[in-house]
Amino acid sequence: YGQTYLTAAPDNKSVLLGTPEGKLEIVDASTGKSGAPVETGKDRITCRPAFDREGKRFAVGIGAQYGSGGGSAKVFEWPSGKLLHELKGHQG
Repeated sequence: YGQTYLTAAPDNKSVLLGTPEGKLEIVDASTGKSGAPVETGKDRITCRPAFDREGKRFAVGIGAQYGSGGGSAKVFEWPSGKLLHELKGHQG
């Protein structure tokens, strides 16, 4: 259940790989080697990561386990992966 998401980074040297298990990694596009994972929590990734126009931040939808509600969007700094903001969805 779930999908794997892949988004090209603005530098054209890296991609963001997101999995249904909540794993988000920065991967070197030429070698396929994974860098340090981006901490998203234990919930699944629900949509493809997207970069802002300047290429300085990216956002990803994070959903709670199926049927429990409470999804959010998290905004991270690029390329450090530092969490900048969390926008929480409604509860119930």
